[in-house]
Amino acid sequence: MSKEDDKQNLDGENYEIEIEYVDEFGRPISPPPSGMPAPFGPPPPMPFGPPPPPFGMPPFPPPPIQWIEEEIEEEVDESFGSGETPRLDESSPSSAQPQTAFVPPPPPVRVSHEKRGREFVANKNVKAHSMMEEGRKRARANAKSSIVDVYLRILKGILIMSAVTAVAVGLAIFAFSILNDGAEETGGAAESAGDSLLIGYRLGNTPAENLVRQYYEAVGDNDVGAWSDIMLKGFIHVNGKTEEFYCIKKSNGRTFAKIGITDNERSYIVGPFGEGVVRLLDGRVSGRKELLPERDALAMRAIVSIDEPLFSRAFEQARDVDTTLSKIVDEGEADFNGKACDALSMVEQDGTRVTMYLDAETHLIDGATYLHGENKITVAYSKYRDQNGLMIPTEWTVSDDGREYAKVEITYAVKDKGFFFPQ
Repeated sequence: MSKEDDKQNLDGENYEIEIEYVDEFGRPISPPPSGMPAPFGPPPPMPFGPPPPPFGMPPFPPPPIQWIEEEIEEEVDESFGSGETPRLDESSPSSAQPQTAFVPPPPPVRVSHEKRGREFVANKNVKAHSMMEEGRKRARANAKSSIVDVYLRILKGILIMSAVTAVAVGLAIFAFSILNDGAEETGGAAESAGDSLLIGYRLGNTPAENLVRQYYEAVGDNDVGAWSDIMLKGFIHVNGKTEEFYCIKKSNGRTFAKIGITDNERSYIVGPFGEGVVRLLDGRVSGRKELLPERDALAMRAIVSIDEPLFSRAFEQARDVDTTLSKIVDEGEADFNGKACDALSMVEQDGTRVTMYLDAETHLIDGATYLHGENKITVAYSKYRDQNGLMIPTEWTVSDDGREYAKVEITYAVKDKGFFFPQ
């Protein structure tokens, strides 16, 4: 400890300053030599709390709160109970409550950039999830409304189609009734005149034409079905070989025929007599063609033909047929393969003479001969059967000058409109 004398205050009074030197533990130490600064004591506290923690580490915990309590001793006034008002000693503290020392607030918590980034990403994810859920709800609502709209459109279309169909059916029934009434009137007029001609025929009342009419009545096609196309399927036996046979017979007098399958397939177009017979080298109408020699063409025509010479002359609906065809000539009764027949003959555009032999009892065709120059082909038809409402022969044999050339067996036949040749 040291003293400094001769100090005066502002009032001129002398006073003394005592300086006591202690170490960091509060123990007194000797004063420093004259002229030396006082030793440094413990470092002053940080003005802003404890130092910050290292980067990325959590902050230091705040210092524990120390409660400082002081014991207050109360003195009991002796006058208590004597009727005097008790009073506290003036030297006693004014309050008996414990005194609490001031504790500074904890330093602010510092959040690292990494933690802030994680919080930012988490907030964005929550917002994105909520937006996706809202989008899903809207999509489901739109899908439901779209399905309802589609069903309504389908129902509307069905109602419109039903109305249109009902109108069309009504118009068809009305038109059919008018046509039926007209047909009945026409039929009545024809019967009253003694004429039994049917609609569509272009036949007269000659004996030959009457035989043709009887034939088509026996076939069963004395209505518009007689003008339909016909498709035949079966087999053909040629030179000891059996191959598949297929043909389409159009009402315009042309026939597409195919014999064999795969590599051995041969296709032909048999036109009216004035057009000849061609082989389709590519198997279709639009491909390459080769005209057959006269004898082979006549044999192929006999293979695919049944009543074509009569059909082209009997019906008005036989399209693309020359209207200047020769008349049908009644050759009288004739014998064909031991059966009595009615013979009808006609001459085609290329000069081929065709003779058809109709059974005297059934009026169906038993056979035919095709004569062109020195070539003569004979066809014998047999085994007539009802094929989808059409009486046709299911077998026929083609002979060349008395020698069997080919034999055809039909297993399926159908008549319809709109069969097409391969293009």
